[in-house]
Amino acid sequence: MRLPERGGLCVVAFGMDGAEESVGPEIILGDGVTRATPRSAVTFLPSETRSLRLRLFGPGAQGGQPIISITTVSYAAAALSVCLRQPWQAGRAVIRAALRGGPPKMLGQLRRDVGCMAARSGGTGCYTVWSQSFDLWPLAAIERLMRSSRRAAWPSIAAFVFHTSGSSEAALRASLAALDHGPISVPRQIVGSGVALTGAVADSSAEYVALLQAGEILPAHALPLLADHAVALGRPDILYADEDAITADDRRHSPIFKPQPSRLLMLSGTLSRGVWLVRRGLLVGASPGAGAWAETARLDACLRLHESGRGEHSHRIPHVLTHRHADTDAAPADALAGIARQHVARTGFPLQINPGDPLRLRVTVPRERQPKVSIIVPSACRGAHVAACLDTVLARTDYADYEIILTVAGRLPLDDQQNRILSRLAGDGRVHPLVLRMDRFNYAAANNAAAREASGDFICLLNDDVAPLHDGWLATLVGHLADPQIGVVGAKLLYPDRTIQHAGIVLCPEGVGEHAHRFLGRGDRGYASRAILSQQVSAVTGACLLTRRNLYDRLGGMDESFASAFNDVDFCLRAGAAGFGVVLAADAELIHHESLSYGRHYAAGEDVRAAQDRARMRARWGALCDEDPFHSPNLGRHASGQSGGRWQLAFPPRTAPLESVPTAAEAA
Repeated sequence: MRLPERGGLCVVAFGMDGAEESVGPEIILGDGVTRATPRSAVTFLPSETRSLRLRLFGPGAQGGQPIISITTVSYAAAALSVCLRQPWQAGRAVIRAALRGGPPKMLGQLRRDVGCMAARSGGTGCYTVWSQSFDLWPLAAIERLMRSSRRAAWPSIAAFVFHTSGSSEAALRASLAALDHGPISVPRQIVGSGVALTGAVADSSAEYVALLQAGEILPAHALPLLADHAVALGRPDILYADEDAITADDRRHSPIFKPQPSRLLMLSGTLSRGVWLVRRGLLVGASPGAGAWAETARLDACLRLHESGRGEHSHRIPHVLTHRHADTDAAPADALAGIARQHVARTGFPLQINPGDPLRLRVTVPRERQPKVSIIVPSACRGAHVAACLDTVLARTDYADYEIILTVAGRLPLDDQQNRILSRLAGDGRVHPLVLRMDRFNYAAANNAAAREASGDFICLLNDDVAPLHDGWLATLVGHLADPQIGVVGAKLLYPDRTIQHAGIVLCPEGVGEHAHRFLGRGDRGYASRAILSQQVSAVTGACLLTRRNLYDRLGGMDESFASAFNDVDFCLRAGAAGFGVVLAADAELIHHESLSYGRHYAAGEDVRAAQDRARMRARWGALCDEDPFHSPNLGRHASGQSGGRWQLAFPPRTAPLESVPTAAEAA
């Protein structure tokens, strides 16, 4: 039977000519994976599929001639098919989509709901279906991997398996057995049980070391895939991958799909599980306590790499390369916090580490070390909210030296209401009014004009409908810029009902960027605790954005051709292109009464201008918008949240085929 284009969705339908009773089928892919189906099924054919068979069973299976059809379908047709099979669930999905964002958001919501409906149609969870559909590594695929054109350049690898007092012997045996049955043989050393990490490093001559905790199981393709990526990526110092958990009966669950590495998220301890491939030399001179668990060794290696100025020499591999048994020993929070505190002591970074799961970070700058900040507030100066929000800023900003430049841009002269608001606020010596004539309001131009008048070493862009929740918000933002590798910091913004409005921006092709974890409750952790953790992101909103004055000037401020929307995202992406990180400071929280002053970014009838702005962003930043490095390609593009901040699995994932992974020279 000829297959349709592989790597896509298809409908498999069958019948029995001459059979009176029903017959049950099973789809059997060429790699031996079996999926039970109804009389017809929507299924995804992985790119590795070379053949497909149907096995029929039940009454009538032997009494007639099978009639089978396989038809390639679009995602829309597949979704319709799934909905028709589950009309009640489909109806609920449509209602939920309408209630959580209306027609503009319905497509993304339906895509997520239909994906999970399809996964549940066989009576299994989303991840079970996802892993069986997209994470299959049959023998043929591993053999192709072993024939990689880069095979001759693969680095030598040793495996260090950490066996601590909390690890069971069964966990150790499982990890070692997986190494024994892999397609490449690697020398291994059990760390603990009398062998210290320093001794294991001294005894090894391998270029790289795979760090494992007893109970972490490597699938057969893990080490070859890591070795091949090490060559393709120019032999970086560290590579790490996604992970999941596995039950005693080999059922996989609880996947953790990771972003590109960043120091702040690494400090939380949420990325330090699962296999890491680390240059052996990086393990020399490990910090005290680093050799107790694989997690502490990984965290220490990454932090010392950052201290050397080579933090960018670490990479994520977006494949599940570790299955973690329930009896795998986890490093206690105090041990991880100890490694993080040693890093803080060596760097002088103004950071407090609080043990927990995850580790919680608090960043601040003492008053005696607080540089002057110019807070720029563009405003129409209309409505009671302007004075109320700025009064709150003045009352709840415990910072040594700051000014507020209240920028009123529009047609002149000002009316009585505007003059009253300006006059009252200007009574506080920290508030400096700046009146600009603009026939058409331009948010970027208003900020740039105020920046030219600013006297601070730091520029903080702040909307006039934003009010801080706690006194230390500005000191927290400034504290993150103590890291010279960080150039922009954004705050966590909440709606008045204390649900999340902004916790960083996830880039996506359709909308250029969406606010992460939107509508999630203030205390909810979100995916992998990322709703409560400070972390590096691609962009933050200009509603509360801090940067250095010299960087703002170096970048030419905000691009004034983006008069209403995208100017903040564009500024962040330009800072990233210049080599500076962008950080979400999750512990700086402010209330955002979204768009009270100016309403929506585009007024009614401005669809053409909105489309033009979006097209220019796509032309400038299309590659980043297609794949945000701080969002996993195994997660949906609409991860931010009309589903309450629950990031969904991507159906299918956007991981590149192995043979298309470019070498470092090709990428450059």
